[in-house]
Amino acid sequence: MAVALAGSFTVVSPPAVMVWAWLVVVMLVVGGAADMLSASLCNAILQQSATPDMQGRPQGVYIIIVVGGPRIADLLHGWSAELLGAGTTTLIGGILVILGVRVSMLLFPQFSHYRRPN
Repeated sequence: MAVALAGSFTVVSPPAVMVWAWLVVVMLVVGGAADMLSASLCNAILQQSATPDMQGRPQGVYIIIVVGGPRIADLLHGWSAELLGAGTTTLIGGILVILGVRVSMLLFPQFSHYRRPN
């Protein structure tokens, strides 16, 4: 969400208004903190869901996704930025992330109500 807001800020702001760039920095800090929290929770769920003898396998898949996924996104973002401009690409990417999270919440509601197994 922070990236979408930052992108929209850069798209609609004339250079004279960029004195508000500190707001972009604040949004990115909030987004980074949310990302760290999300990674922590995801790791905890992953470790608690697998039996001790199987924990390495899902952890390996998780690492591939976490390390490889952003590199694919980097390629797509670079291509889109060349076609549409950096601000528009950032805005569209942020909106797609918000939509993706919403669809995931609808498809997998059990993650919203996750409780540690006994």
